[in-house]
Amino acid sequence: GDYDPETEPKFSEFVRDVEIRLDPTSAPPKKVPALPGAAITTDGDEETDPPAVRWDAAKAPKDAKPVDGFEVKRLGDKDRKAKILIAVKHTPERYKPKPELSRLLGLDLETRPRLIAALWQYCRLNDLLDKEDATLVALDDRLRSLFYKGSNGEKQSAKFVDLCEMMCAGCLDPAPPVELDYVVRTRGRKNPTH
Repeated sequence: GDYDPETEPKFSEFVRDVEIRLDPTSAPPKKVPALPGAAITTDGDEETDPPAVRWDAAKAPKDAKPVDGFEVKRLGDKDRKAKILIAVKHTPERYKPKPELSRLLGLDLETRPRLIAALWQYCRLNDLLDKEDATLVALDDRLRSLFYKGSNGEKQSAKFVDLCEMMCAGCLDPAPPVELDYVVRTRGRKNPTH
């Protein structure tokens, strides 16, 4: 089909937040103007170079239009190292299991339904499902240590739904951001201004 810039999705529709961390060792702090826009927040004093500049979709005004990119300006005449962190907006949302759960299920970054299905598969393949009531799971050492730390091995079985709730409540982290190392250059053909 034909490319229509008005209907094509914009970059800001694919991200939850973007954070830019300027390396303090690569240039001395300079006076910088306050950042415009309520959706941009900084960590630190706005009169000096902030250690991080962040755009958060959740804090953007309700009437903000999607954009294809973000521009952060700072004063300076020396190249500056930066780390750009982009938190991708996954649909459906993806989660990173804690290391113990990741090893148990063999998954690293996945949706909740797939993590629950993998937990069910683990219980089924290890013959942990109760023969008379498939909603009950016999706890092996790995499940007990993952979900019932500190119970001194007393707990022998649990409802599968309870294991799922514990997994979703305490064993999943948000998907990690994409990290890019970047150098803001002040010289050269592609950088017409300081």
